[in-house]
Amino acid sequence: MRTEPKTTRAARRLYRTIGLLAATVVSAGLATAVVASPAAAATADEYLDSGVSKDVGSERSLIRAIPTPTAEELARVAEKDRLAQQNYAVLMQAKADATASRSVSSVPVLAADGVVTATLPCVDGDCSWRMASVPHVAQSNGYYCGPATLVGLVKLRNVTISQSTAATRLGTTTDGTDWSNGTGYPMANALNYYLGTYGAYYAAVWVYDKTISATELTQYKTRLTMNINNNWGIAGDGHEPVNDNQRLVGHPINRDIWHWFAIKGYWNWGDVTRYMDSASSANVSWGSGVPQFSDLSSATIMHVLGDRGYVW
Repeated sequence: MRTEPKTTRAARRLYRTIGLLAATVVSAGLATAVVASPAAAATADEYLDSGVSKDVGSERSLIRAIPTPTAEELARVAEKDRLAQQNYAVLMQAKADATASRSVSSVPVLAADGVVTATLPCVDGDCSWRMASVPHVAQSNGYYCGPATLVGLVKLRNVTISQSTAATRLGTTTDGTDWSNGTGYPMANALNYYLGTYGAYYAAVWVYDKTISATELTQYKTRLTMNINNNWGIAGDGHEPVNDNQRLVGHPINRDIWHWFAIKGYWNWGDVTRYMDSASSANVSWGSGVPQFSDLSSATIMHVLGDRGYVW
């Protein structure tokens, strides 16, 4: 088992510090973690060159730079998070009603000003789960998990692109698809490019390491249920170290895997996540043991996302 370089461990600590700085920039409790102060980013770049982007396997999903968002981007993410929290509160009220055997057949959908604009009928009268219509996309080579994820997510609005087109948009190479670089966050940029005209605004959330707090898990479930209830998916960028038992279904435990995957639904009020795995592919050496779709606890999903993050 490979030992993580000291520079990498230092960088993980630095990234968590950056995340705490981010939480003070947006409204209290949001901790969107898309923010880094220029000074912190400059310091982090030293670690990128000395370890973080070089301590990984053949498909690397690199951190090449730590982008600094604009004031407008911060405001949009803060508003999106505020709305997600409002809608999650409504969903939790529906859960309380269902637990108390009170009839629940739909969930209100709130607009940005908190006004109910629509109701979301519950599937078969069960409001505890919902799925977005992300199809399975088998990645066409061993390093196209990012492009395959993008292809599946944009299909939600009947946007059809090839994996090669997606790879060009993402800047994918044989190193995989970067988590972040000089252009910002390639996956978030690409999703907004293809889906922005349909009302989407995607933002990256850093999950700095494998130590997941209760607050981080709740934030993830808040964002998960918000996106899925509006038929939007989420792009996850995970790291599965050798011998770590908390990994995606069918992924071999003797490999160090960095992998993009598409999150497409939830069960049990957000406690369980359903995802699409492009590694279920004849073009992946171990892909025959990977299901096209799987369910894992949201806590396990967050553990997998540790060291990179998700785009919602």
